[in-house]
Amino acid sequence: MARQVYYEVHVHQKGRWEIHARHDDAVPATEEAKTLDVLASIDEVKVVRDTYDTETGNSLETIVYRSPKGQKKHIASIAAATMANRRKRARSSRSGGADLDFSLFGKSSRGGKPPVAAKPQTFTTTLIKILLIILFGVTLAGLMAFGSIVFLRDTSFSS
Repeated sequence: MARQVYYEVHVHQKGRWEIHARHDDAVPATEEAKTLDVLASIDEVKVVRDTYDTETGNSLETIVYRSPKGQKKHIASIAAATMANRRKRARSSRSGGADLDFSLFGKSSRGGKPPVAAKPQTFTTTLIKILLIILFGVTLAGLMAFGSIVFLRDTSFSS
């Protein structure tokens, strides 16, 4: 199994990650990353070990070094995601089922009046709904026919 191992220095600036350099050893890559981390124009630096298997074509990337600025952001994002998941699970377990948040649509589903039971549909309401659908379809077909007549009026089809 032939493997190629490279150490890539990734730089985060202006909202994008870019490969800054590629080394064969971890020590010079880490030293370069520490040097780049001091620059004000660079937000974050990390060294990624890229192991490429030439026979299978598989690649494995692992982070070897991450700048202190990046570690703080990474830890903060993990903590925020963990807290959000904990809150979601707690809400779900309190409500006794799936957590559906309808607060965007007005009142919250948790408080206020209990939900009103749906009225059973009668034959009359079903018939009215079907007739309205048919009326809408006929109206749409009439508009399409009128629109095509306007365009076909001056063609050879009109005679």
